[in-house]
Amino acid sequence: MLKIAFLGAAGTVTGSKYSVTYGSQHFLVDCGMFQGDETITRHNWDALPIPARDYKALILTHAHIDHSGAIPHLVSRGFDGPILCTEPTLDLCRLLLPDSARIQAEQAGQESPPFYDEEDALDALDLMEGHPYYQSCPVMQGVSVTFFDAGHILGSAWLEIILQPLPSWNLDRPVRLVFSGDLGRGLGSMLAAPDTPERADFLVLESTYGNRLHSRTPAGQQLARAVRQTTQDQATLIVPAFAVQRCQDLAYLFEQLLAEQHIEPISVFLDSPMAARAPRVFEEYPDYLSDQACHQLQDCGRLLRYPFLRICENASLSRSIYDFAPPRVIISASGMVEGGRVLHHMRRNLSEPRTAILLAGYQCEGTRGWRLQNGEEELEIDGQLFAVRASVESLDGLSGHADYAEIEEWLADLEQPPRTTFLVHGDLESLQGQCHRLSQQPGWEVEVPEHRQEYVLIADDR
Repeated sequence: MLKIAFLGAAGTVTGSKYSVTYGSQHFLVDCGMFQGDETITRHNWDALPIPARDYKALILTHAHIDHSGAIPHLVSRGFDGPILCTEPTLDLCRLLLPDSARIQAEQAGQESPPFYDEEDALDALDLMEGHPYYQSCPVMQGVSVTFFDAGHILGSAWLEIILQPLPSWNLDRPVRLVFSGDLGRGLGSMLAAPDTPERADFLVLESTYGNRLHSRTPAGQQLARAVRQTTQDQATLIVPAFAVQRCQDLAYLFEQLLAEQHIEPISVFLDSPMAARAPRVFEEYPDYLSDQACHQLQDCGRLLRYPFLRICENASLSRSIYDFAPPRVIISASGMVEGGRVLHHMRRNLSEPRTAILLAGYQCEGTRGWRLQNGEEELEIDGQLFAVRASVESLDGLSGHADYAEIEEWLADLEQPPRTTFLVHGDLESLQGQCHRLSQQPGWEVEVPEHRQEYVLIADDR
């Protein structure tokens, strides 16, 4: 029998985790943390359908915490199999997982123990294996995986998992199971466009923007407009951004805008320890970058060359930001305003009418970023309410997720529709929109799994 259980990212955008049963063996695809309000994060403590020690392997699409962040917890429960991922994903996890463990420790209380600790994170890293794109890797007996470029963050991959037919299936060919992971857009200058699949028997497809189109205004044009207004007002522009990829994309974009004279020189502060360390990983992997970024790296040995960029890796440098008179731009994690140094900048600037806030990524329902995006007039930070007098806009042109038209373009090279396509990683409206459009196309069978729902893909023939 071949079956799949949707343990995360089913009916929601977070907590990516899938359990695959192949005969009598089991493996996982992704093992992410649920992020958002308490109704979502409580699922982090859900039991697995089988004991952790009985999983033979785990395959990881990329390093973001909503895909990788529960791996240390899995290891603490007894999992000791190989964790397969791309080479940059392994190096980014070396930054992200111990940092996540430290955050768990800081947020823990007597009634809420940490999800895992730093030792669990280090144990998890010991099990991880980095592999290049386009190379078939054995997962366990009868199963192999190939990583293809998903264009979402450095080293992100969509997976082509090949399962050899079991005698009980009565099939004469392997089964091809494809997981899209998170799909990028092919518009960013640091990363290449996603590779496209040609064949899939079963497809697990992300649908973050399954009912929406991104603005066709280029991200640089959107950002330049906000920066020019900040310069004119002699004010502060705060950009909450994910520490890995989005912060680097923004800093990279400032150099282009200045070179093309779309903005005047302005001080830009990259205020996140994680975002400060991540460029070193990027620079280790020129072959994983776009041609443009690769050539720039080869020319001068570094990616981020904006001359007015100040990287604040420690708390002292972060505090010194306000020693510089406006205008200024502060790029800081976290991207959904749920933690990190961006909260300090929100407390200081949220009630200042001349401040502008530019949300540079998807905002999960219930997060502070989502509340800002939806026009709430007050925002709670550490038990204190702050009036929102700053202007709030969204920079969707820099989104790292494909919209529905871009997803359909990614699917266009398939020789024929998959036997079944499962839609995940989206809110209800996005999932329903994506389901409706795909179902209208000839030959497409589409399912929208519920949390923990299980499907038999191939039943035993005897």
